[in-house]
Amino acid sequence: MYLQIGLFFITAELGRGAFGIVYHCQGSSGDPFALKELPIETFKRPLHVLFREVQNWRKLEDENITKFHCFWVDGPNSEEVHDQTYQIPPVSSSQDTPVPLNFFKIHMELCHITLSDWLAKLPANFVTDLDIFHHLAHGLSVIHSNGIIHRDLKPENILGKYDPNGAIVWKIGDFGLSREIEGEAEKSDYTGTVQQPRDVSWKT
Repeated sequence: MYLQIGLFFITAELGRGAFGIVYHCQGSSGDPFALKELPIETFKRPLHVLFREVQNWRKLEDENITKFHCFWVDGPNSEEVHDQTYQIPPVSSSQDTPVPLNFFKIHMELCHITLSDWLAKLPANFVTDLDIFHHLAHGLSVIHSNGIIHRDLKPENILGKYDPNGAIVWKIGDFGLSREIEGEAEKSDYTGTVQQPRDVSWKT
């Protein structure tokens, strides 16, 4: 697949989930990036959930968090979607009158592997596993210090990026279920000292 859209090319599909698709893209400058595309009419969640994801994500800048660049809306109702006044129509039962799709698109950092795929391919290694914990603990500390909780931390949402030396930097991604922590009492429940993991095994 090699499709030019505006100032970038879609070169491959990286993954497909219940709510959307992630593409490998190449910008006009030659730099690769990932594009997350969500069809709004079939997202089955309120628009404010989409906007909450990018509003929370754009606050976070750290090596252990996937980088958010920008977002936009493509489609005939893009202005209404941006204003959050768009009323998502019911899906038509008639094949002759398809619902026009508006797409919520997120331009983000390109990573190379998910933790889920990595665990499936490689045997457990204590030193490597400890590195993963350190990366995730650091990323989570940044998220929580910005008053945000992730709420969907799982191997599929943890992404690895190879550095120039071949080591993997692990990053937390997908902030679709994230929300802001309300009040100091709740905030104190999500902060604390990071301790060494005990009796941890990746295999079940």
